[in-house]
Amino acid sequence: MIHPALLLHGWLLAGPIPLQEPPSREGGDPAELSEDITKRAFANATRGAQITWKALCRASVGDSTPITAFHIEAKVKSRGQQKRNEGEVAYSFLAPHCVRFRISETTEMGRSGRRKTDYWMRDEDEVITLDTKDYKADRESIRDMAVLARNYIALSDPGRLRIHEFEVPHDQPKEAREVVGGMRLRELSWIRIKSPDFALLGSEQDPLAEETLYWVDFGLRPKGDELAWTPEIVIVRNLPRSGEPEESFLLRLDSYEEKDGLRIPRNIEVYHRDEERPGRPFRPKPTQEIWIHEIDLSSELQIEDFRP
Repeated sequence: MIHPALLLHGWLLAGPIPLQEPPSREGGDPAELSEDITKRAFANATRGAQITWKALCRASVGDSTPITAFHIEAKVKSRGQQKRNEGEVAYSFLAPHCVRFRISETTEMGRSGRRKTDYWMRDEDEVITLDTKDYKADRESIRDMAVLARNYIALSDPGRLRIHEFEVPHDQPKEAREVVGGMRLRELSWIRIKSPDFALLGSEQDPLAEETLYWVDFGLRPKGDELAWTPEIVIVRNLPRSGEPEESFLLRLDSYEEKDGLRIPRNIEVYHRDEERPGRPFRPKPTQEIWIHEIDLSSELQIEDFRP
């Protein structure tokens, strides 16, 4: 059995970003204020950061529409310290909190909301409500799947991200050298943003807290590449409070394909930090490998579809 949290950490589908100067106002709609934050951040960014971000947005195909639900079927291989797991996973999501996924031929887990009584597990005809302390680990696994979906939505539509800061990093992320290779690392164009629209798997902080900010590094394929300006590497990091360690994970994206007017990667590799090595670089081999063979980005799912 594959642990459900090993399914997916997201992939990049670029979208348009509003670039005009924001109007000045007090109060107002939260969505409009979030858009203003992004506009101001873009206006305050360096010319190089602006150019790189717009190139990332143009790397998509067609106009993207907000993705609020999806269904995915994929082959997943996980690599642990002692063993490997491999299997098929089916995964559905409806924003903001509904998930359901198959973890074996007969077993599904999911939730239709964020209350404890909304969590469930079904094995054939038997349904268990996961609302007691005995099922805390199961609820955490389901919550992790919601975290993964949050990252998917964020990375699918960067033009709608709430961005507090744009910058071009002074140096390439050296901790990714063993994953990418030194020469390739230097070939990529890097852009970094600060946004609350991401989450870290297994974080001690509330992964869905609106106020939590993350640094996200995008390593974009170079000009002249067949997939120029599409993301090859994505690194998501927390902004640790005083005394807390930095947490992060790295994605490697490949085999892009047009789907529903968007360019999406079919192959995703997920890398975690090497806890046993000084400096904690990312492990040279992926913790999970994902091959997506069925995806529906316009799935018309309803809350009722996430009840057992």
